[in-house]
Amino acid sequence: MIKTILPIGYCFGVKNTLDNVKKLANNNPTKDIVLFSAPVHNKNALDDLLKIGNIFMLKDYKKKNNNDSILVFSAHGHTSKQEQFAKENGFKIYDSICPFLMFRNKSVLKDIDSFDKIYVIGDEKHPETESLLSLKQGIVCLNPNNKIILEKDDLSKVLVIYQSTINVDSFNLLNEELKKTFKNLTVISVCPECANRFNNLDKIAFNQNDLIIIVGDKTSANTTSLFEKAKTKLDSKRVLFILNVDELKKVPLPININNIYLTSGTSASLEDVTSISNYLENLYK
Repeated sequence: MIKTILPIGYCFGVKNTLDNVKKLANNNPTKDIVLFSAPVHNKNALDDLLKIGNIFMLKDYKKKNNNDSILVFSAHGHTSKQEQFAKENGFKIYDSICPFLMFRNKSVLKDIDSFDKIYVIGDEKHPETESLLSLKQGIVCLNPNNKIILEKDDLSKVLVIYQSTINVDSFNLLNEELKKTFKNLTVISVCPECANRFNNLDKIAFNQNDLIIIVGDKTSANTTSLFEKAKTKLDSKRVLFILNVDELKKVPLPININNIYLTSGTSASLEDVTSISNYLENLYK
């Protein structure tokens, strides 16, 4: 009855960031580790970090002399203005960016001046998109949730960078339109790990009496994309977006259930998915 759509739990980039922040704190017990923002989009993971005695959120940090403090930027990247803020306020900098995004950004910077037009497709308020827009002046942000209209251009050399966590259906549709619009087009795609989870969910032929549970934080873009996709597969009342087992226990479940499918975004822990699975197994045994 309980079925898991793999993969689940943290992706490599999220796990790498959380492990590195913990290691940084443990290796510098006399220094304050200050998080510019949540390193990953998971409230549980952030709460666990803040339980470590020398880790603080910047918004709550009151120390005036920051010479011994280390400012940590998130897995999503950071802007040049944020880096300037750290330097002006005396912080040492630790960049916990996801290795996939770090490699992508380095590749972009290597050839960035060779393009006539550069577009970033993503949520302009998402930290990853903000960091991409700061790579060079003149980069244009296009939000995939809005109608995108671009004039046909066969002459310009165009670079399009997608926010790595956007909805894969949106990516596929937009990419086809962009190929028709720009003759000389280079595309940097979404995160393959996010796409894999999305596509594996999409492959399943669900029964109308099934239930889909998406595990993760509602601030997570890739988890939200999974949730939106799941709602196209079943009635929305049979799709749940759950942070952890405590939250699930408060939610009334449908009476007639055939199979319960569990999957997670890349910033949900394996422990959270497993505890939900165990709770459901006991509930329906």
